Amino acid sequence: MKFIGREIDKHDPHAWFAHLSVPVRKRLVDNEVYEYVEIMP
Repeated sequence: MKFIGREIDKHDPHAWFAHLSVPVRKRLVDNEVYEYVEIMP
């Protein structure tokens, strides 16, 4: 998981989000959030 976080941070997610249209931002923000992560081998 640390690797995934570092890769995301390399691409400036805040700037990416800021460039999205308002409907797309709303769709992302309104998505269901799961409180667990299952990693399959």
